[in-house]
Amino acid sequence: AVRRVIENGLCEPITFPIGAGEYRMDSIRFDERDSGTADCPITYIADGDVILHGGISVAHENWQMPDAAMLSRFAEEARPHIRMISLASLGLTAEDWGEEIAIGAYETSHKYDGAPRGCGCEFFCGGRRMIKARYPNEGFLQLEAVADIGDVREFPPQNYYLDWDERRNHRGGAYIIDRETAKHVERGQESDKAWMFGYFYWDWADSSTPVTFRIENRVVYPKFVSRFAARAGADYYFYNVPEELDTAGEWYLDRKEGIVYYVGDKVESAYAPTVSALMNIRANDVCIRGLELHCTRGDYMSNMVSKDGKWVRSDSKTYASDIQSVCWAPGAISFENADRCGIENCYLHGLGIHAIEIKTGC
Repeated sequence: AVRRVIENGLCEPITFPIGAGEYRMDSIRFDERDSGTADCPITYIADGDVILHGGISVAHENWQMPDAAMLSRFAEEARPHIRMISLASLGLTAEDWGEEIAIGAYETSHKYDGAPRGCGCEFFCGGRRMIKARYPNEGFLQLEAVADIGDVREFPPQNYYLDWDERRNHRGGAYIIDRETAKHVERGQESDKAWMFGYFYWDWADSSTPVTFRIENRVVYPKFVSRFAARAGADYYFYNVPEELDTAGEWYLDRKEGIVYYVGDKVESAYAPTVSALMNIRANDVCIRGLELHCTRGDYMSNMVSKDGKWVRSDSKTYASDIQSVCWAPGAISFENADRCGIENCYLHGLGIHAIEIKTGC
């Protein structure tokens, strides 16, 4: 409808109301056909409560109780509260949920041949990101020692391997865990699925990696090296371990069977994100107002404006919006090569790596 007005000659500002409701969306793309002008901007505004989300809705009645054989895999105290759902019953395939993806701003999976990249499957309930089954349930463990820092880029205090960026498939190293943690890990039936997240040297450099164990020696072998080495006392936790499904709000995805297990008697407003970016704006003088944007596997809003190979003016604004439940990568709003763009009075929460990123065309 807006494009028809533009085609007929835009002579005044347009305000396009969106009716109240909840809408499951694929990516919405605005291009040069959707541009306003400096004197006649185009505003898309919520008329009431409007939620756009990029996930598959999971109704409460679709959750089931696992059978006794399946429940035996999980912690005894959590078994009465565990529910399950087949992702295939929601129309998803193994390609949709994919493999486990490394998280953390400084993860190094891109340095390994065949390592999956992108944004992994996540699960949101009641507007909150649910926690992948982990140990411990809260806080961190601390490395007891480091036997091998691995093929790192930086070996503090500030020693560097200058050819690190050109090399691939780096040696991951070997970390030593304490005796109590080793005993806990030894009880696990599927520790081969375990991942490790931590701040392995600097307390601002987060990364994650699949791990294997030589538990009799309390050794953990990270597959992906920590870019900045590792040290005794570093904070970490294990996750993606089915035996650790023991606390309300935790979940585990059996990727082989495509089944999600979740701890919680009441499941409401649950989503499995499938859309990479809810809005991709490549238009000038567009404003988004009052929408709630939920549940995506990429930026909620990205802005990259080009014309004939040159970046052009892109006066886009979003404000008075509620943006939540973004997967781990990348974040909420990204404006690249965009001048005179703005974000005002937005509430951003439950985000991934970043909230707002603006790069000018200068």
